[in-house]
Amino acid sequence: MDKNSFVSIYFTQNKLLIVKLNKSKKGVDIFAAIDLPQGLIQNHEVKDVKALADVLKSIWHKLKIKEKSIGIVIPEFSTFTKAMDLPKLDREEINEAVKWQAEEYIPLDPEQMLLDWRIISEKPEGIRILAVAVGERLLKGYVAASDAAGLFPLVVETPSLSLMRLVGDDEDLKMVIYFSLDEIIIFILKGQEILTSSVIGASSSSQVLSSTIARILRYFEETKITKIFIGGVPGNNAYVSDIFNNFKIPMEKLHIKISGINENDFQKYSIPISLQYTNTSEPTDSETINLLPPEVITKYKGKRFGVQLWGLLLVTTLIFVGCLMALLGTYFYLLQGLSKYKNISSLSDISYQKSKTASDEIKKVNTLADVALKIDSVTYYPQEILNNIYKYKPEGVAVLSYTIDLEKGLIKIKGLSAGRVGLLEFKNKLEEGEDFQNVELPISSFEQGENIDFDMSFIYSELISGQTKK
Repeated sequence: MDKNSFVSIYFTQNKLLIVKLNKSKKGVDIFAAIDLPQGLIQNHEVKDVKALADVLKSIWHKLKIKEKSIGIVIPEFSTFTKAMDLPKLDREEINEAVKWQAEEYIPLDPEQMLLDWRIISEKPEGIRILAVAVGERLLKGYVAASDAAGLFPLVVETPSLSLMRLVGDDEDLKMVIYFSLDEIIIFILKGQEILTSSVIGASSSSQVLSSTIARILRYFEETKITKIFIGGVPGNNAYVSDIFNNFKIPMEKLHIKISGINENDFQKYSIPISLQYTNTSEPTDSETINLLPPEVITKYKGKRFGVQLWGLLLVTTLIFVGCLMALLGTYFYLLQGLSKYKNISSLSDISYQKSKTASDEIKKVNTLADVALKIDSVTYYPQEILNNIYKYKPEGVAVLSYTIDLEKGLIKIKGLSAGRVGLLEFKNKLEEGEDFQNVELPISSFEQGENIDFDMSFIYSELISGQTKK
């Protein structure tokens, strides 16, 4: 899909961490930590949705944040991550296979579990999948509070998924240790695969932390871990030195080059900052993991489309009003000009030129009037046209933006297709239907095998037929 502008929210037991980067993603526009009322989130679950919604409304008001789209990071302790191998399957079969295997490895009731996955590697003999699951009730508490606050969730991630972007995707075996406000997250990473993860309380002793790390290292003793990445804000200054002294593995701080924030704050806000670089694709995308509930996606699609439609109608209204004002202004200008010539008794060359100028102005007025009348007489609403387009759109093809020339009947769309087959199917369906004609799609759109950005144009038949819809 696209990399939409949105605000990152990282929920912890006692605080919310909020971050928004600038358009270039090279600097921080907003970052803030907000204390939560005691007991509002207990055992990583929202206990009072309305109270949390009120907190979010207050934050948006005090910080004067205009952006309503958000990305959510839920606590790592409440989630389960598992890599698994599967044979070569199509999309629907992969979904079923992942669900079956998840029931074996993930200790959650399948009926009360939200699950998403992505393909991390493909070989002739099969594919390797990274799956992440969370309890439906727990997740919906955060989503429902955001909804009640008037915000639009685009993506839901776990801290470990976000932190992966700060480490790199080389195939060396790496350990990441992140000191969050209420938990210490430890996981092993290879490329884009989380091999194992563990979470302990933020107040755990240095001995408990070292014991947990040692247990993980013993499991991977046949494969050498090349580096340990440290991030966050350790609650105990002895943590880092004890890790180095006990395990003698090279260590490095999590870091990316970004302006508008100092090093200490960067460590504190690493997770919501990293979320800003995610691809906000829907859970149906096999290249990303997004734990957003499917029914929420459908709901916010409608809301976002309504906002876009309202904006389009507003622009159309402004154009019409502008044309009408120009028409009235020109009319009064002509009346004023013509009154000056009532007392002229002869038609000299000068008066002829002035009359000609007045005639030209009248033609301009007529042209403006025609445009205004055409706009006013349009009975086709963009929503009707877009509904007809979506009627032919197969799964795997997303329409990102559009322009509609109501006078010429020309429609241009920009979109993203998961593959060539879906894009070709979309083009063929538009050509075979009776609603559209002159479908044009550059052949260069098929050069890329996956995640194809495309531009397509076509004519909406009814707009150029001259018929009036009732």
